[in-house]
Amino acid sequence: MPSTNKQFRTKLRAMDRQELNKLDMLNYSRDQRRMIDQERVRRRRAETEDPSVAALASSMSALQMDSDSSSRPANQSGFNSGGNSGGTGSGGSRSSGSSAGAPERWYLFPEHHSMVAEQVENIVFKSSIGTGAHEYTTNLTGSFKCSNPNCKKRWATGIMATVIRGYKQQGGQLGYSAQVYSQRCIKCDSLGRMNLDVDVYVERVARRLLIWKGELEPIRRPKEKREMPPHIDELCEGCREGNCPGYKD
Repeated sequence: MPSTNKQFRTKLRAMDRQELNKLDMLNYSRDQRRMIDQERVRRRRAETEDPSVAALASSMSALQMDSDSSSRPANQSGFNSGGNSGGTGSGGSRSSGSSAGAPERWYLFPEHHSMVAEQVENIVFKSSIGTGAHEYTTNLTGSFKCSNPNCKKRWATGIMATVIRGYKQQGGQLGYSAQVYSQRCIKCDSLGRMNLDVDVYVERVARRLLIWKGELEPIRRPKEKREMPPHIDELCEGCREGNCPGYKD
């Protein structure tokens, strides 16, 4: 397993950023998804850090991942206070939106906390969708694949309903969660398997947290014209719960 992980990690590092960000999580195992996320974090750090520091961090990250893969039991995800694991679904299961398990109506993505924390200081991820001190509805982008094995329809969307919540914590920390809703297939009404655009997730969650912390002015951005299929309320799990903002960005 360690040698296989090393080969996969080497392949990831040979990719340019655009190619790395376009990887379809549907095609990878849980460990591989974890390595993809870690490589994305490494790239973000490398853009802001001194090259020598970035190289050292990269080496330490590789050593840590090798150690994790050789010592961690196969049924553990390695997530602890902002590490990497599968998303938490509406049924309480530890499954990612792109996993082979039963699809959920919505997901939380603790595995992306490390990238959000790169942009916002003094925050903590909360596995909660309860009422907090702050709440904001927005859209994310991504794609879905129908979970029905007899259908397998795929579709892209620019209106992936999401509710970002903020929770006051001791010590001045800001806790948060981002509840991302799934969609249903227009052909058979089955839930889709989610493939989230991680860059958009990180950018929009981080921006909202910075606004709540008073570190960013809430400026309304002009709407971008996107070539996307029409949004059908009846197929959106966010719309069904009254948590879909439509074309709000």
